[in-house]
Amino acid sequence: MAASVSTAVDLDATTRRGVAARRSADAGSAAPRGCCGSRALAYRPGRPSLRSAAAWAGVAGVAALSDTAPMNRLLRGAAAWLGEVAGALLRRRLGAPAGHTWAAAGAERPKLPKMLRRKDLLETVANGCLQGLYVLSLPRPDETARSWWRMPVDEDVLADDALEAVQNRAAVLDALDPGLLAPGKLEGLDFKNGLKVADLVSYFDGFTLTIDHPDEGWTEEKPIPRCPEAKVLEAVGVAVKAGTVWLTSGTASVWGEAPLPGIVSKAAMLRVPPSRSVSLRSRQRRSPMLGAAGRRRLTP
Repeated sequence: MAASVSTAVDLDATTRRGVAARRSADAGSAAPRGCCGSRALAYRPGRPSLRSAAAWAGVAGVAALSDTAPMNRLLRGAAAWLGEVAGALLRRRLGAPAGHTWAAAGAERPKLPKMLRRKDLLETVANGCLQGLYVLSLPRPDETARSWWRMPVDEDVLADDALEAVQNRAAVLDALDPGLLAPGKLEGLDFKNGLKVADLVSYFDGFTLTIDHPDEGWTEEKPIPRCPEAKVLEAVGVAVKAGTVWLTSGTASVWGEAPLPGIVSKAAMLRVPPSRSVSLRSRQRRSPMLGAAGRRRLTP
C-alpha cells in the first residue's frame, strides 16, 4: 500500500511536515524517517486493530511500540497528514494538476460523486473555519491577507478561487473577532478570577492548547493562530464597549462603554460582565458611580 501511495505523494517529505512526525517522538521510537507514515497506513479502516498494527510495526522493524496508547496518539495526530495523502491520491485519480481546486474539479467533471458538489464543499470549508479547525485567508492586492477564524464566511468569499485554508499553527490573523472574547467562548481562557490581558495576548502568540483524554489514553493538541498584540488590544476595546466583557485596570472599571486611551493594556484584567440587575443599579446611582471621565465604576 505504501508503495502505491508513494507514486502520488512523497511520504517521507509529507510525514516530516505533518503532525505525524511530531507524534513519532511521543511513541518513543528511533525508527527511520517515514516510519510514521507506514504505521498510519498500516492501521486503515476495517483492518487491522490498533494492537495488531502496533505488533506489525514491531515485527516489520518499523517501530517498537510497548502498547497501543502511543499508536492511538500518533493516528489522532496524523489526520492532517492523511488528508494530504488522500488529496494527492484523488488528484491522481482525477488527473488534476497540483494546486487544482476541488471546486473546479467538481465543476469540470459532472460525473464525480455528489459529495464533491461545489456547494457542499464550500459549506464544509466554512464549517471547519467556524469550528476553529483552520484559518481561511484571502490575499489582497497589497500582499496582505484578510483572515477568518471561528467566524462565519460570506458566500462570495468562499467562491473566490484565491481563498486558502491555513493550518492554525502557521496562520496569522489580520484581526480578532471581538465576539470571541465572551467568557467561555474560547477553550483555555479562564475568567473565573479574571483574565489578564497579558495572558490573552500570549494566547494568540503561538499558544498550543493541550487537552487530556485520560479515558482514551491520549492528549489532544490544538494550536491557536497568532494575532498581533495591537489587534488583540483593539478587539478587547471593542468587546468592552459592546458589553461582552468587563475591564478593570487599577482604579478604572469600564463596561458597556469605550475605554479611554491607555486603559486597555497588558496590565488590565478582563472579567465576566456584571448581571443586569447590577447594571441597572449602577445606572440609577450614576452620580456617585461616575469617575472623572464619566465611566461607570463597578467593584469587582
